[in-house]
Amino acid sequence: MNKKVFVLAGDYGYIRQIETTLKSICYHNSDVKIYIFNQDIPQEWFVSVREKMAYRNSEIVDIKLFGGDMRNWSLPPVGQHINFMTFARYFIPSFVSEDIVLYLDCDLVVTRDLTDLFSIDLTNKPLAAAKIIYGLEDRFNAGVLLINNAYWKDKGIQQELINITEREHEHLLEADQTVLNLVMGENYVLLDDTYNFQIGYDQLADSRGQYFIFELPLTPLPAIVHYLSADKPWNTYSVGRLREVWWKYNQLEWSQINSQEELVVKKAKYQALIITGSQQLEQIDYLIKHLPEYDIHILTFTDMGEILRSLASYENIKLHPTVMRWMCRKMIEECDVYLDINHEFKFPDVLEWVQEAKKTILAFDNVANPYHVDQVFPQDNPQAMVDFLKEL
Repeated sequence: MNKKVFVLAGDYGYIRQIETTLKSICYHNSDVKIYIFNQDIPQEWFVSVREKMAYRNSEIVDIKLFGGDMRNWSLPPVGQHINFMTFARYFIPSFVSEDIVLYLDCDLVVTRDLTDLFSIDLTNKPLAAAKIIYGLEDRFNAGVLLINNAYWKDKGIQQELINITEREHEHLLEADQTVLNLVMGENYVLLDDTYNFQIGYDQLADSRGQYFIFELPLTPLPAIVHYLSADKPWNTYSVGRLREVWWKYNQLEWSQINSQEELVVKKAKYQALIITGSQQLEQIDYLIKHLPEYDIHILTFTDMGEILRSLASYENIKLHPTVMRWMCRKMIEECDVYLDINHEFKFPDVLEWVQEAKKTILAFDNVANPYHVDQVFPQDNPQAMVDFLKEL
């Protein structure tokens, strides 16, 4: 049986992300061979992972990528999250013997078996790729590339990519992605978006009013969820969707992968929502400690100060700074109750959205808004609100 062949690339500083992508591949796909292009990942890591992958009849190959001028090539100023190892995909023909190879960035996770993807016919085509951000721009995203490695070798694609980069690297708006699009032109197979679902575009989509993107179905999950842009799910805070999916694979134990234990994202039974422009939330510590069955989501439209950020130490607190307006409305629709417990300014439009969604609004008497509240409790008796929420 031919193994599915993957290539990942990154340095040791990115090892958590590399291993998360690796785990997601191995959970859903047995009989794989995965090349890791790197310069500094310790041998001990490879020895350990190699033993674990053997249970799935899979193997990992350590490719130390030295030589060449990758470190000297300029990166775009808007891409601080991009590392020089992004150019590593150029060198696949030099180190990979197999004819068909799936290159994956390491800011993504695989959520299903990819046999159908590997069965795509690449005859006389150098690669298959998905358009950038669901076809909004007429070029492909280079984070997922099904590569016809035999074609690349025959046509000297590697050297062509290197030559252009040597000549133009100071002027490439999207680093290697610009070069790959220039060399391939329209000569590639178009992939369905499920194989490169660019969820990391959420924040820009919201700011540009491209709300149709939020209506694209996420059930079942896309086959490959790609967290492009700097809004990564492993950041302390992020505003994009499907953060929990990345963490699910990140926290997987290899024993779960090898036993094929069912993956479940655990959630609290109930969801409470607070939208605030102030760091002062009346009786928040009491509510947190006495409502373990509730996830309490705190949203702000700007960055959060230290008082709010310190609440992240509680497992049932979920912080959402610089939240998108679209996401705000979605979370209102999904919550069970709205807690209007912030001091200072209230958001009339937010409270109107909460009313439209027919959600119960609770407040304490010293912070109640002048617009609408369903139930008011004495600020010196927070247990009364706790009792109400437990009954609710």
